[in-house]
Amino acid sequence: MALVPVSAYGTVIDFATVAYAGVKSISGPGVSVDMLDVSTHDAGTGYRTFVPGLADGGELTVEAVFDDANEAIVAAHLATPYNNSVLAIEITFPGDIVWAFNAFISGYEPSAAVDGDCTATITLKVTGAITYDP
Repeated sequence: MALVPVSAYGTVIDFATVAYAGVKSISGPGVSVDMLDVSTHDAGTGYRTFVPGLADGGELTVEAVFDDANEAIVAAHLATPYNNSVLAIEITFPGDIVWAFNAFISGYEPSAAVDGDCTATITLKVTGAITYDP
């Protein structure tokens, strides 16, 4: 069966059940798995041997319009550093593919280019497992 390309237009991201408006791009999360070296002297192959260790949900980067509503969502979670509350994040891709996970806001960077609109880049660190609902 041939794959059919799908436009990313219409992808929605919710921060703690609140739709984050004006999203321009979403990148990630970039999931990775640690590889543990379990090589031994008596393996007899001369090659390293690995087994999977812990998975890391990685990070998610969201670029969105910088405005009062979006600022309020993020500011509430950055108001007390080291006391960030975890956010329930849900990304709904076209075709009703949903990824859900918990994350902390680990970075926030507004941008105001002279020849562009005001945007903000939000970086989120995934904590725990990601559920995939195709």
